[in-house]
Amino acid sequence: MTGPVLDVSDVVVRFGGLTAVDGLTFTLHPGEVLGVIGPNGAGKTTMVDVITGVCRPRSGSVRLGEQDVTGWAPHRRALAGLSRSFQTVGLAPGLSARENVLGALEALERVRSPFPRRAAVRRRQEEVDRLLDTFGLLDEADLSVTELPLGTVKRVELAKVFAGRPRVVLLDEPFAGLSRAEARDRASLITRQAADTGAAVLIVEHDVPLLMNTVHTLLVLEQGRRIALGPPGSVMSDPAVRAAYLGDAA
Repeated sequence: MTGPVLDVSDVVVRFGGLTAVDGLTFTLHPGEVLGVIGPNGAGKTTMVDVITGVCRPRSGSVRLGEQDVTGWAPHRRALAGLSRSFQTVGLAPGLSARENVLGALEALERVRSPFPRRAAVRRRQEEVDRLLDTFGLLDEADLSVTELPLGTVKRVELAKVFAGRPRVVLLDEPFAGLSRAEARDRASLITRQAADTGAAVLIVEHDVPLLMNTVHTLLVLEQGRRIALGPPGSVMSDPAVRAAYLGDAA
């Protein structure tokens, strides 16, 4: 791995008298898959909001590669290669799977190049086909997403999030509502995309056993603070994590 593509340094977020994120520091490297866990109220969503620019920190910084993006708006970070999914499905219900993925690409390219040439349009179509193939969606490509089962919808959303070859991908509970087999399938797709494209992936998820078998690194938050960071096995055997997160004082 090269230097970090995402660097979160000493970030503090306060809402009135509540400290939601307290001095959080971590890095994410190209191709790395990082899992984030913690009890409700640990600061996971606020952390993602800070990284994406939805929330401004009281202090600290966020860097994408060599660029300090702490003061950047969300759309500017997206153009710089930061992509995010949400807990709720973020697809246009009246469009097909292909149209949802194509729309994500068009939105990025419209800003990057307002007057695309014919070759660019052709490359965009090829990229959509590649994403649909990668995520196993070619057979359902032209069906409305309202006609698709949840597991397939989740794959469409992943294809949309990885559209435009982002440098950093933030996934908020990507396995929610899926069966165990579907969740394992999604996890394999995510790790394969990270390895194949070099995208760094951050996953916020409650399914600890699944994360243990998916991520390279595990970050544990409690009351806005980082209490552990490292290989999943080492982190989950940490007495502080077992006491704070698993309710085990041993």
